[in-house]
Amino acid sequence: MSKKIKTCQHCNKIYSNKCCSKNCCYSCYHLLDEYGTINPPHWTRQCKQCKENFTSKWWKQKTCSKECAKKILIHNKFIQYRIENNIDLSIPKKFKAPNGSGHKEPHGYIYITKMRHPNAQKHGRIYEHTFVMSEYLGRSLIKGESVHHKNGIRDDNRIENLELWSVGQPAGQRIEDKLKWAMKFIEQYKDFKK
Repeated sequence: MSKKIKTCQHCNKIYSNKCCSKNCCYSCYHLLDEYGTINPPHWTRQCKQCKENFTSKWWKQKTCSKECAKKILIHNKFIQYRIENNIDLSIPKKFKAPNGSGHKEPHGYIYITKMRHPNAQKHGRIYEHTFVMSEYLGRSLIKGESVHHKNGIRDDNRIENLELWSVGQPAGQRIEDKLKWAMKFIEQYKDFKK
């Protein structure tokens, strides 16, 4: 039996089906079978902008149309800022935290934003204790170096409370390798100031 092209009597979509007693597409058929209607009552919502009722199966949809969605975006603080400062709304803009701003994370460490710092992560975030130590040393921290809080308080980032730790050493047990590593280590930290 060949497939027949039909038009759904409920949603006016064109569909192809071998046989269907309800003369409707696959999605409408299952809605009618489960709820008895193609617009179940729990799909009815009120538009956040114009306060009119609309039907949508997407639970995240808050507005009835694109026009209402654009109007409600003005309440967004970034859009409002761009309107107040006459910045073109068609140009996409990524808002990043200004340099020096930060927050405390759940583990107790303080993150700050320092764009283009060598020890910073992809989005410019760096631990404050790492930044304080790198400023004190006058260079960025290298691989194998970490910063330890002497009193154990993770948000106490005074330089008096911080000490530089190094965790790199050769894995092997040959004396030549250890001596070579020790000479390199002494050369690297000969100008270290306490």
